[in-house]
Amino acid sequence: MQNAATLAGQASERARDPNQTGTSQANVISLLSFAQQVVNGALAHVVDTGPLALVSRQVIYPIFANLPAAVRILALRDASGRDIVPLGEFSALQQVNTGWPSAVSDSPRSFTLCGRDLLIVYPGVAISPPTLTVVYSELTATLIGASTTEVTNDDDDALLDLTEVLLLLKARDLPDCKKIIERFKARMDALAKEPK
Repeated sequence: MQNAATLAGQASERARDPNQTGTSQANVISLLSFAQQVVNGALAHVVDTGPLALVSRQVIYPIFANLPAAVRILALRDASGRDIVPLGEFSALQQVNTGWPSAVSDSPRSFTLCGRDLLIVYPGVAISPPTLTVVYSELTATLIGASTTEVTNDDDDALLDLTEVLLLLKARDLPDCKKIIERFKARMDALAKEPK
């Protein structure tokens, strides 16, 4: 976790604008804030939990309406702490049961996502639906000058790479962008492989 103003200065220097004449410090911090949200969404280093109250016979739940701070759903757990099994893809439901939208049981067994907006908990629960605990990658707070980043210090170079690319694109300095994007992808791959 580092100070946003310090990181903004580093990003500006990397983009060859150390005096921040092309992009103000407030705008660089805004780009850093966006980069932090993207990096955390991909790596899930800042996670949170929240309740999801199931409704009788319902299997499709809008994510934003139920969990507004969720970027990516990582796991679902029932009241006993048992993990609900994730299905790899939405299309797998058709293979499990062709009547999945109306299937009911005593407890949910699996979940999947339909796009980024819908959570499908299969099968629906007929009577006395439980409340599940959802583990999700959290939408990080918007940075301001005096705030600190929420992601780990290991992620700072990835934040700077993404912010540098955005600053260079804004300045229409395209030749270096491809090299920095490749560096960003390599950093993200390495960070994703690190044990949490």
